[in-house]
Amino acid sequence: MKSHKKVTRSDVINWAKEAKLDLPDQWKNIQQNLPHHHKPVINSTNNRKIASRNRFLIAYAGLAVLILVVGVFISGQFINGIFSNNSGNSTELKKSYINSSWAYNYGDIEGLTNASDVIALVEVVSISKEYVDQEIPFTEFKVIVITPVHNSKKDDFLIIRMTGGPYKEVLYEMDDAPLLNIGEELLIFCKENTIGTLPSYTILSGAQGRLYYSNGKLNSLGMIDENFEDSIQIKDADLDETINQIHSYLDKK
Repeated sequence: MKSHKKVTRSDVINWAKEAKLDLPDQWKNIQQNLPHHHKPVINSTNNRKIASRNRFLIAYAGLAVLILVVGVFISGQFINGIFSNNSGNSTELKKSYINSSWAYNYGDIEGLTNASDVIALVEVVSISKEYVDQEIPFTEFKVIVITPVHNSKKDDFLIIRMTGGPYKEVLYEMDDAPLLNIGEELLIFCKENTIGTLPSYTILSGAQGRLYYSNGKLNSLGMIDENFEDSIQIKDADLDETINQIHSYLDKK
């Protein structure tokens, strides 16, 4: 049989003194035996890297949004027909025609020659002005003289004034005298204007006073576009022969 020793109060006090149970004194021992969960060390260098990365992401997102907005804007502009094509005319606009009634219709080249202040083979260079006067749109084209025929000099610039142009998001043209296009070459018969931009000229009787030039040949508008009917029908006329014919008419004046 085992003997039982009686535990006295003094024994408990002595064991407590010997035991390493006081947490503040034994904290180092406790720490060594605890499982360690290392937290990432965040210093000023890491902070700068994170901030720099955030700024880059924000800038990238902003650029993407900007590209999207610009793309939508440009697409909308084309859909609404605000941009012009290479011809220089706002042909993307809805087109409407103005009925015309010319004061005089010419029946031949001699009649055009006798009524003209300037005759020349020209190339359309640009649109110099578009404006509206009393709710009627006008367009002024800048042309350069390629071959002078009457009262003109080579490389002179002339201003050709025409009825028609953009107005309230609609492109207006005379029904039998369409606006010129940049790059076209024409033999024009013109009258000098007394109003508007000066000096400037008007092509006689709409499309009658212009012959389209290509590869040494001249054609009236109706010969190259079946939508128009010519009062003067000229097809594949030789340029040099036509100029000689004009000079013979001028010599008679």
